[in-house]
Amino acid sequence: MIKKIKEIEFKYDIWFLTTIKDKIIINDYSTGIAIYNKHFDLIKKFFITKHITIYPYLLYINNNEILLYCDENMKLVYINANDFKCKIIDIPKNMKKINFSKAYEWYENKIILSSYCSQFFEVNLNKCTIKEINTNYVKKCYSNFYNLYKIYTSFIYKGNSITIF
Repeated sequence: MIKKIKEIEFKYDIWFLTTIKDKIIINDYSTGIAIYNKHFDLIKKFFITKHITIYPYLLYINNNEILLYCDENMKLVYINANDFKCKIIDIPKNMKKINFSKAYEWYENKIILSSYCSQFFEVNLNKCTIKEINTNYVKKCYSNFYNLYKIYTSFIYKGNSITIF
């Protein structure tokens, strides 16, 4: 049986929605992110920038942390849903738009992201930076992740749909 807890009316479209533990995260119009508890009480709002576009398929989660890729705005947005820290990482203009894949590895304050074009990137949350890293470096230092990435992309290129945990 489904029980109605609360009803909220939004004056804008909700086009981003995810959950982290007991928190619900949605777009806050086109300016940022709003975090609600499981009873839909507003906990925190983050203003990121005007006209930000956040897509639900461009997110990376690690326990109570989330990294969002806002490709139209060339930004990565890090949010810690425990202490409500928010960091905005500008992607250098020389990187252009990156077609990030869903294969990633999160190591404490570093996140290794991959693209569908065999590019790898290291996001440093302490320094709020992103840089491209060499494939050989990824093979050597993150061999388990690299092997997983190769399996993931081989399935994608064959046209299959898979989910990797």
